Amino acid sequence: MPAPAETLLKRALAADDHAEVVRLYTAAADQAELSNNIDEASFFLTQGWILALQHDLADSQTLQQRLYQLGRL
Repeated sequence: MPAPAETLLKRALAADDHAEVVRLYTAAADQAELSNNIDEASFFLTQGWILALQHDLADSQTLQQRLYQLGRL
């Protein structure tokens, strides 16, 4: 049985696995977007984008583009 998203996030944060944290935030944003909850999706995308920028991860460009498409940048 897979661990709940919150547990996975806590584990990734504790392990300083920034790429995994960004992946989890992106997955949460995807789910929120599927539910048409743009505010929630934007929150998770923003959190992932900031972390990706801080750690120079390649995902930062994609996250920035998604936020732009949602009218958040």
